[in-house]
Amino acid sequence: MRFRRWTKADVWRRVAENLVDEHELQVILQAIIILGDEHTRLNTERSIRRDNVKIYGRALASAAGANTKPPRADELSSSWVWLVSNDVQTS
Repeated sequence: MRFRRWTKADVWRRVAENLVDEHELQVILQAIIILGDEHTRLNTERSIRRDNVKIYGRALASAAGANTKPPRADELSSSWVWLVSNDVQTS
């Protein structure tokens, strides 16, 4: 957790800038910076994919709701109430 917070706050780069004279530490810190950037990139991609999956799911649900057709007359029950109310509407 601390690694992620320090990467997000750019602590690793600031430490590397302050230790310009220490070549060995610079090499180690550069490796840490690259690893942190890779983690940040992967987390961003995961977040985008997760959002896209949610958007796609909503679009599918919306399309499924829009494609529902009203029931045809022969599929409705043949109760006399429906027949009477249907005659009144067509008259």
